Amino acid sequence: MRLGFAPLLLALLSALPAAQTTFRVTLDGSARAETARGRLVVFVIREGSKVADREPLDGPFWDDPQPLFGLEAELAPGGSVVVDDHAEAFPLSPSQLAPGQYRAQARFDLVRANSEWRREPGNLWSDAAAFEVEAGKPREVALALTHVVTAEPLPTVEGVEWFELRSELLSKFRGHDVFLRAGVVLPRDHDPKRKFPAQYEVPGFGGDHRGAAGGRR
Repeated sequence: MRLGFAPLLLALLSALPAAQTTFRVTLDGSARAETARGRLVVFVIREGSKVADREPLDGPFWDDPQPLFGLEAELAPGGSVVVDDHAEAFPLSPSQLAPGQYRAQARFDLVRANSEWRREPGNLWSDAAAFEVEAGKPREVALALTHVVTAEPLPTVEGVEWFELRSELLSKFRGHDVFLRAGVVLPRDHDPKRKFPAQYEVPGFGGDHRGAAGGRR
């Protein structure tokens, strides 16, 4: 009788939904005094992975992909949002995290005008939080957005001039001012009365106009 009951019990347990792991992200009032709207992403690293020595926000990791979850959010100072299985996820949803030790970190991208979020003043991020996923036990991980990206002045480099132009089309499309920026590297022995050949470089993924700070070669 008992032997016949055991397989049935195991089948019933396996049919139960997985214990939910969720992330509650809070906007700390010390980091921002106004309501924020943007893309909220939670990055997770599993201990023992190839990138366990990295910070979660260094992701995504191409050599050893780690979980990440994102959604569009609006947060008032002191307010919070829960990131759960309703969020867009890769490569699995929060409830599918296998038992083990993890670290998580949140990023709130408000600007989305540069391929590197750390170069966009106003973006927010949290410290990393360690947590454990245990089979059958729900877990809510608390993450507080306490850090804000600040403006970094352009470097002063001999022979390099910085240029900025407001784009009418992009500003109209996005509903706020959008600027096109460039760094101009002047040739050696530059003479404004002479004509010089020009070379144009459009930075790829991860680059921007600050690459001109390398100066003359």
